[in-house]
Amino acid sequence: MKPVKFPQANIEIAKSQDQYNTLPAHYDHESKVVTACFKLTLDEVKNLVEEGHIFLQVMTFGKPLQPLSIHTSNPLDDQEEKT
Repeated sequence: MKPVKFPQANIEIAKSQDQYNTLPAHYDHESKVVTACFKLTLDEVKNLVEEGHIFLQVMTFGKPLQPLSIHTSNPLDDQEEKT
């Protein structure tokens, strides 16, 4: 699974941090929400269809876990339709 750029992406997180992959994302300054997109490999798609599981790991660095939301379609497209 790799992060991918998408039409609404307006920032690149960790662009200059060698220990991380650059994460294209959309940052909404009003709601303070970050949205990112990931492309699954064919093996990952096959496993998802067969097993139906998604696992999420978050580095919290000892801080409280923030609310998370996982989607299978672009949630920003849904917001654009409402406006």
